Amino acid sequence: MSNLAIMRAFEIVSLILYLGALIWAVRSRNPYWLGLLVGATLVFVFDWQWSARGFFNATFNPDLTTIPGLTSYGMAEPGSVPPVIEPWSVALNYGFGFGPAIAMLLMATPTLIKTFGKAHYLVVFLSGMVGVAVYEIPVVHLIGAWAYHQKPEHLFFGFPYSNFFMGGNLIFWPWLFARCLQNWIPMPDKPGCSLASPTTWKGIAMGCMAMWSGFYVAGSIQLFWYTNTVPWIEVGRP
Repeated sequence: MSNLAIMRAFEIVSLILYLGALIWAVRSRNPYWLGLLVGATLVFVFDWQWSARGFFNATFNPDLTTIPGLTSYGMAEPGSVPPVIEPWSVALNYGFGFGPAIAMLLMATPTLIKTFGKAHYLVVFLSGMVGVAVYEIPVVHLIGAWAYHQKPEHLFFGFPYSNFFMGGNLIFWPWLFARCLQNWIPMPDKPGCSLASPTTWKGIAMGCMAMWSGFYVAGSIQLFWYTNTVPWIEVGRP
């Protein structure tokens, strides 16, 4: 199968999974779950920092379809270096990968507390470490949807070792903020997801705030790793 066919299949599967997550969020009648899905979808904007040569030094497969208008050459002349692109399928992967995961962890939190006590914080973090790696290693190593241009000793089947730690943070912090907001700003029980209802928009706003804040903290923590190591290889990325 050609690279183009593989990328189109990846995009189709991503769309199907995202629509499934969206239908689940709406049918749950909980606008907070819908907000987590929307917020997770929109975290793709962090890729403009995280994919840079001083962070992940990552590039997306050129056969993925780019979000119109989101192509940049940075300070370089167009055509002189690989452009920075943001495929729409990657935004969908953020959405269905993180939104429902945080929602399910919130639903499971009382059970986790009962089972593990204070150690439930560690359980959530470890679930992120494992979950992100289980998803991303096949997508990077087998499908080739994107690539991390780092030295071989820093990669595990194309997946940066440091991303195990970041994966834990990408689940832990959105879950923690979402849990706090859930406690601080209670929502009615299954109020529905009507766009005419202020409760729906409150739930969407709360979910977005939890996801964006969590990703900001996770990325900020990871900066300490990249400011104290030199894992990259040169690929001409701006």
